[in-house]
Amino acid sequence: NLGEDKAIDELKKLDQKLSLLITNSEESYILVDNQFRIVAFNRQFKTQYLKYFGTDVQKGDSIFKIANPVRVAILKKIYERVFAGKTEYSEI
Repeated sequence: NLGEDKAIDELKKLDQKLSLLITNSEESYILVDNQFRIVAFNRQFKTQYLKYFGTDVQKGDSIFKIANPVRVAILKKIYERVFAGKTEYSEI
């Protein structure tokens, strides 16, 4: 189907742009899916997390696995609000 092929091509282009943004940014980025699993992160995030917490980050891990246990509940609320389409500003 031509429409499906075009949509798939557009998604691939968007994925490539997002990947470039994350990879080449000086900021630390992590992407989490709606099941709270780590989908992607950049080198800066991995390096900083390892430096400060001594834990390696892996794709597919639960975000709660690498979170400070004291902050799991608030982190879950933040992600739930974001997944519901709400804007969230937080430095946890």
